[in-house]
Amino acid sequence: MAINWIQTMKKTCNNDIVWILSACMTIIFTACTSTLASQMPTISPSPTSTQTPIATKSTPADEHTNSDNFGDGYTSRVPIKDFNNLAPEEIVKTLVIQWLEHYKTQSQAPNVALKDYTLDKINLLDISSSSGFEIVAGVKFSIIPAQVPNDWASFPGDTISPNDVWWHLSAPFGIFKDGEYLILKLVFGWGT
Repeated sequence: MAINWIQTMKKTCNNDIVWILSACMTIIFTACTSTLASQMPTISPSPTSTQTPIATKSTPADEHTNSDNFGDGYTSRVPIKDFNNLAPEEIVKTLVIQWLEHYKTQSQAPNVALKDYTLDKINLLDISSSSGFEIVAGVKFSIIPAQVPNDWASFPGDTISPNDVWWHLSAPFGIFKDGEYLILKLVFGWGT
C-alpha cells in the first residue's frame, strides 16, 4: 500500500520534497517489513501418518528453587531429621540466623555484606495447603550494612536514619522441603 502511494506521488509531482519523502517512506517500509519478517514464528507442518508427534508432559513450574533472587543467591538449609521436633518459630529462627550470618561472614557481594545483625521478631503467617511451604513467617530483624548504598535498602522496615547505624527491616520467608532438607526462601508479595 505504501509503495503504491509512493509510485503515485512520483508520477504526479516533480517536487524535491516529494522525492525525499518517498525515499524516506521506502526506507522505513523496507526496514519495517524486514523486522516483522524476522519476528514471525516459524510454522511447522502438522504431523502426517509417517510422523509421530512428540508427547509433552505438562508439569507446573517449580516456584521453590534452591537459590534466592537476593544478594548472592544464598539459601540457608538444615537437615529435616535434626529439626523434626522443634516449634516452627525455632526452625524459622535457625534458618534466618544462618542466612544473616552468611551475609555477615561469607558473602563476597559487597552490596549485601553486613557488619552485624539481630533477629527481633518472628510472626507465623497462615499458609494455604497449595503453597508448597511448610512454614511462612514475617520476620523483623536489624542490620548494620557494611557499605552504603546497598541492596538491604530495598527491604521494607522503619525509616532509615542517618543518626542510627542499625537498619530495622522486615521480610516474609517461606520454608519448604527439598529432599532431606528444610530450605529458607524470601517470599516478598506473600498474601498479596
